[in-house]
Amino acid sequence: MSDIETILAAPRRGRNPAKVLKWCMRPAEESVMHKTRLLVRFGAVTFALLVILGSVVSNAVNHTIRDRTLQYYTQSVENMMVLMVNKLMTAEDFSGKPFTPEKAAILDSLLGDFTFLGAEQLTATLYNPDGVVIWATDPAVVGTKARLTPAQRKALAGTTSSRFTNTPDIKAKGGQVIQYTLAIPFDGKIVGVAQADTPDYVITVQTERDLKKIQLILGGGMFLFWVALFPIAMTVARALRRQAAENEHLAMHDQLTGLPNRNLLKDRLEQAVARSSRTGHQTGLLFVDLDRFKEVNDALGHQQGDILLGQIAARLADAVRDADSVARLGGDEFAVVVPDVTDPAVLVGLAERFTELLRVPFEINNITVNVDASIGVTIFPDHGTDADTLMQRADIAMYAAKEAGLDYTFYSAEHDSNSPVKLALAGELRRALDNDDELVMHFHPLVDVRTNVVTGVEALIRWNHPTRGFVLPDDFIPLAEQSGLIRPLTIKALDLSLAQCRTWSDAGLHLRVAVNLSARNLREADLPGRIADLLARHQVDPQDLELEITESALLSDPACANMLLHQLADIGVHLALDDFGTGYSSLSYLKNLPVNQLKIDRSFVNNMSNDATDAMIVRSVIELAHNLGLDVTAEGVETADQLSHLRNLSCDTIQGYHLTKPLAADLIPGWIAGYHHRNGVRELSQDARESFRSSQ
Repeated sequence: MSDIETILAAPRRGRNPAKVLKWCMRPAEESVMHKTRLLVRFGAVTFALLVILGSVVSNAVNHTIRDRTLQYYTQSVENMMVLMVNKLMTAEDFSGKPFTPEKAAILDSLLGDFTFLGAEQLTATLYNPDGVVIWATDPAVVGTKARLTPAQRKALAGTTSSRFTNTPDIKAKGGQVIQYTLAIPFDGKIVGVAQADTPDYVITVQTERDLKKIQLILGGGMFLFWVALFPIAMTVARALRRQAAENEHLAMHDQLTGLPNRNLLKDRLEQAVARSSRTGHQTGLLFVDLDRFKEVNDALGHQQGDILLGQIAARLADAVRDADSVARLGGDEFAVVVPDVTDPAVLVGLAERFTELLRVPFEINNITVNVDASIGVTIFPDHGTDADTLMQRADIAMYAAKEAGLDYTFYSAEHDSNSPVKLALAGELRRALDNDDELVMHFHPLVDVRTNVVTGVEALIRWNHPTRGFVLPDDFIPLAEQSGLIRPLTIKALDLSLAQCRTWSDAGLHLRVAVNLSARNLREADLPGRIADLLARHQVDPQDLELEITESALLSDPACANMLLHQLADIGVHLALDDFGTGYSSLSYLKNLPVNQLKIDRSFVNNMSNDATDAMIVRSVIELAHNLGLDVTAEGVETADQLSHLRNLSCDTIQGYHLTKPLAADLIPGWIAGYHHRNGVRELSQDARESFRSSQ
């Protein structure tokens, strides 16, 4: 069976559209290895943390037990020494003479009876302030004079101390010595110092045994806690992976149909092109545009239109192979990537199948709906060697099919306005977009009619070609529209305009900058995000950016355009409806648009002084806008008479050659300063005054 027969015979399997992308998914083995590495890493990190935590807790418990043991011993010794001193001694006993044998015998007896549980007998020594031993458990040292230790000198100053210490014989038995240094006061005066030592074996061993039990219980508990963390961690990891997958799906898929969006389509096309470069096969790309979708949307409403788009998406997805990718580009445009094409007839068969499927009536809430489609086809490498070129030319071929009334057509150079010069110019424009010197912005001032204050400027892109000189906008803007370069051209204009707005603001010149959007721009779902990023990058207040949209641009896809304009309004930018009155003006959609301003087309302004109808139209538009809470700008003001007439009609803002032609950015400050000076506007900034003086 041939490839064409395979496609035409493909059953309508009702599968998930995402299935067509399975050829690019990560292998299961790699996913398992990745999960295993994550679990091992998690286990090692958490185990190390628990070991550190266990060591900290164990040391804290150890220090607490030692401190409490020392506190207990110290208190007991202090009580014993106070009892001995108060009952048996006087201040004269510390004059330097040894105790009488009777008193010494009583002290020995008392000390012999005072032992701690499991400890050896307490040994003690009493010193007078000169260091003379007046009594000791070792009779041999009585009467000798010793050099006082630092602890003993502190005791004479009133500081009692106790500490753990060791001697070689005690340490060998597994015990430790608790040494006390106590002051002996009489009548508020310290007359001597006592030092006592308690060799401790049993309590030390018991303490260490209890501490080991605590460490064992603590370690076991932490280990069990560590083991219990795994199912929790795995549950959290699964939830995070699921959420990440959902977020990635939302970022790369159309929410209405579930199909891949433009970004994912481009990625799949790049992969298919790369594979075709290796295998020598071809890659096909089809752009599908619905011809009568707007009529359905207007007649049945957006909700029914969304249902129709979902049914169309399902039919397209069922008509392709599993290896093919169906995407929704936005509005009523779809695209299909067909990898590994061995015969262009496969693409012919697929385009014809799409046409047949879409001509089968759709049923929406018991209403029969018919739609047609125009399809543009490109092939790698015949029509382009990269994804961007293939997409641009598929778009051109689709519009060529629509204009010619054909179901589908393959891209041809003849579709590019039948001009080799235009083709060359398109290539040069593509290069100019990457060149910072060729595309520049000129600015046309807007003036408040009531105050004569310059409130803003309209940004107009100019192409300073290295060999052709300045290329007229009428020559390259339509070319950008037709070639698909209008998207990067608009982003370039926004980038340059916002950079200039920031420069003026830093110099003290506050102006709102207006930039034009095309019909193609209003079909780009990521445009609001791109504009928000540019505003943030240049640190420009959204209120200082105005976006101008023509009525005809809105009519290409009203639902999509309306949604996108509301997203732009949410960012905070101003929106203006340009060339008002030249399209299919409708209050039904005007009242729902989040626009701030109407711009009256120059064709009405130019003839308003001589044509009563045009004058009436201008008056009506101004009154309509004001009743809707909108400002009005009159374009194309070329005479003082037109300005006077507009002032009498309460127009808000004017723009035109009567004020000035569009100017380069460096000429704007000087022109504004001069215009304000000539019209008596005194609220000039210092920078504006200096600019005006330098321009004279």
